[in-house]
Amino acid sequence: MPPKGNSTKDTPTKNELEAIRAYEAQKPDYEALLQEMPVIPGDNDKEIKEKLAQSKSDADAKKSGLASQEHHQANPGPVIAENLGEPASKEELKKRSEELNKK
Repeated sequence: MPPKGNSTKDTPTKNELEAIRAYEAQKPDYEALLQEMPVIPGDNDKEIKEKLAQSKSDADAKKSGLASQEHHQANPGPVIAENLGEPASKEELKKRSEELNKK
């Protein structure tokens, strides 16, 4: 059922024509966009595969002098302190704290 106030005539009104023209003016040109899109080469393009293999081998040769992931790995595990001496008794610690806090 058509909305009230609109006639069922086939010719568009002046406002409708203006709206259509405004839409057409801002609508992108899809044909031009399709021509500008890059072409993705297929898997059977041998020339591109050779270039990629060459650039990969060049990159690997450059990386040979750099540090790898293994060089940056930390040595996991607990750290055990050496030569700490014997722990002081509570009385000694209390005496020392009193000396330091005398000021």
